[in-house]
Amino acid sequence: MTELGTRLKEARTAKGYSIEDLQEITKIQKRYLAGIEEGNYASMPGAFYVRAFIKQYAEAVGLEPEEVF
Repeated sequence: MTELGTRLKEARTAKGYSIEDLQEITKIQKRYLAGIEEGNYASMPGAFYVRAFIKQYAEAVGLEPEEVF
């Protein structure tokens, strides 16, 4: 797990969200959310999506995307 993934997962669990909850909130598939937490970006459709998904994930758990990047 990467530092970014750990930070996002900690923020998610602090909010009491499961991966399924986050999928409902962000409309990002569960496998991509898990990939972000694990630092596994190979399964993502492209670099643009990685950045967009991370931004959306951060906003959903109350983190500033600029801080995350």
